[in-house]
Amino acid sequence: MTIQETLLDAGYSELQAKKGKAAVPDCVWRMMPKNAKKLIKLGEVDPKMQEKIVRGRLVENTLKGKDAGTLSAYRLGQDKRVNMWQPEVQQNILVLQAPNHLDIDKMMAEKDG
Repeated sequence: MTIQETLLDAGYSELQAKKGKAAVPDCVWRMMPKNAKKLIKLGEVDPKMQEKIVRGRLVENTLKGKDAGTLSAYRLGQDKRVNMWQPEVQQNILVLQAPNHLDIDKMMAEKDG
């Protein structure tokens, strides 16, 4: 959950929840374990850096010939902010409406006549 979702779930108003970490009282932050604070800080990485981390992990694994952390890297790449595992070329389908038989008859008559 995001901090905003957590605050909403805890009963904070929409306006307060939009403030994110700023809406959480200092006493609550002091009560959190240090590990949680570290994870929150890591979660603030921007999408560009996140993509680089995923690519870096996958390249390192390839060079070392082992798959340590591959599943985590894959999941990190699936994050909605980066969505790395989409086809690079999107195929578009174009549907044309075929002319009705009256139009075809008219075109054929004009061609012959």
